[in-house]
Amino acid sequence: MSDHDTDWLDRISAPLYFATILLVALPALDLVANIWPLRFGDVGWRYGAAGLMSGYLLTPLLGLLLAWVVASLGRHRRAMLITSLFAVFGALVLVVIVLGFALDALQVRSGISPENMSHFEIGALKALIKYVVVILALLWPGVVGWRIWRAERRGRGHRRGEKTPLVRPKGAKGA
Repeated sequence: MSDHDTDWLDRISAPLYFATILLVALPALDLVANIWPLRFGDVGWRYGAAGLMSGYLLTPLLGLLLAWVVASLGRHRRAMLITSLFAVFGALVLVVIVLGFALDALQVRSGISPENMSHFEIGALKALIKYVVVILALLWPGVVGWRIWRAERRGRGHRRGEKTPLVRPKGAKGA
């Protein structure tokens, strides 16, 4: 990337980072508004809230990925570390939510009438698939970003002006 390209990216990075915050925060606010009041002791509420949350995952994922790309292209080391850690932390939180969702689904299932069972099972399966895909989509850039950040911190390659690989070429060794 030339100095002109870097200057241009530096000028637009602040509004892009702000947009990424909105892409993460606004769906979270919408979700909370839809599941309020919080009733963590109610298995039906937990199942419904987790199922509803599965539909809100894509926009925050896109926001985080946008921040990650801006950090990568702009060589913003701190932002790369923050987005990578946030991605991995988010994936771990979603794993806990998925485990709770699966257990709650088993409990709620006993109260579902036979004629509604197929709808229930399809809905639960769709939510689980969304969670698993988003978990993988968070882990991949999280791990890659962590490796890039670590390599730059050690001073091995990835200096300003060099391309930063988002995926390691086949046969390449190291970070």
